[in-house]
Amino acid sequence: MSSNFLSRSVDVRKYAVIFGGAQKNVGTTGITIVVVRKSLLPPQANLASPQLMRRLGLPVGPIVFDWPTIAMNNSLYNTLPILEVWIAGQVMKRLVDEYGVKRIHGQEEMANQKAQLIYKTLDALSDVYQIVPKQDARSRMNICLRVNHGDVGSEKKFLEGAEERLLLGLKGHRSVGGIRISNCKSKGGLLVLCGYYKKLRTAPIVTSIDKKHVNPKIAYNLHFATATMDSSMVTQFMQLFK
Repeated sequence: MSSNFLSRSVDVRKYAVIFGGAQKNVGTTGITIVVVRKSLLPPQANLASPQLMRRLGLPVGPIVFDWPTIAMNNSLYNTLPILEVWIAGQVMKRLVDEYGVKRIHGQEEMANQKAQLIYKTLDALSDVYQIVPKQDARSRMNICLRVNHGDVGSEKKFLEGAEERLLLGLKGHRSVGGIRISNCKSKGGLLVLCGYYKKLRTAPIVTSIDKKHVNPKIAYNLHFATATMDSSMVTQFMQLFK
């Protein structure tokens, strides 16, 4: 799992292994979360030894990637990237504190709400923004679109205007271009983005903003999972569009 990790409920009993990237929904790059069924680990499982693997001509992976070794050492076999682990812990704590008994279902509801917010805005502005996949293949977590049917100049101006508003990380994948919105940021950040969509449709892009009057705490990298935005910050940011 990657972009959808922690965005929806998953029955872990159906899977022997769940391998999830931490970036976006759990924290920053640098750590990976692995959920392994105990029946695949010693002493329940009799795994092939490195000596046998070598005799069979099969590769033997680094010991830090050996799940039994990691499990026996409580995930502390090697020195962990402390900052990344701390951030992931803070994200987990915040989810528990915020959603309580709803657990992951609460996060799933929020992810659905944010995706619907973006898609509803884009559908209403379809003369300017074209969502790339068909409606039955739309992703909740990575919303891809083109500006003016992929016009290079329009998309460049869109990204420049977004950066002026401190909306970062919107450039699409280098292999396909366009615009990509990752549904892993706060709802407040998405409201700012939707306001920019509407502003761009009805008025020229503003290419200069006096950043001295912008609180740096409200700068958003839209690919960073742990970004937060309270109502006062939303209000301050929305003043830029008036």
